[in-house]
Amino acid sequence: YLAGREAATLLDHAREHVASTLNARPDEIHFCSGATEALNQAIFGVAERMLNERPHIIVASPEHPAVLEPIKRCQRAGAQVRYREVNEQGIINLSQLDSLLNEQCFLVAVMLANNETAVINDIPSISARAHAHGAFMLCDVTAALGKIPVDVKALGCDFAACSAHKIHGPKGCGVFYKKR
Repeated sequence: YLAGREAATLLDHAREHVASTLNARPDEIHFCSGATEALNQAIFGVAERMLNERPHIIVASPEHPAVLEPIKRCQRAGAQVRYREVNEQGIINLSQLDSLLNEQCFLVAVMLANNETAVINDIPSISARAHAHGAFMLCDVTAALGKIPVDVKALGCDFAACSAHKIHGPKGCGVFYKKR
């Protein structure tokens, strides 16, 4: 019916616009209620498939609670969580990250920009290290979006999340990027 076709056209246009902004494919963009929902989908979705086979998760200690809480739930389900501390500048030490990564790790979660300190993490290097061990890379890009370019391909992340209200969009809207 006409109203449904018009709504679908608007949604497709929005998906194409977001995909262009993130340098993603439109079929890799999924709309949801916000970054929290997107992060939950990524963490629980990968954990459901990988936890029994590869029980390790690495997460940066200053992550947002939207990442830390579902990871704690995975920990209660048997995941072995390794919290990667940051140095006095708030930056992840990549050689220390290397010492934590192994073939048992299924997920590395690090935000692109810290929402409290504005520290920008070296996500391309972190992603490359995670992928070298067969782990997925999850990146919360919410605090960076609209302030610095966010290119999911250049970042090398498998999953990304953001909330619209942080870039003056409507509350209750977000994006879940899932690499094809």
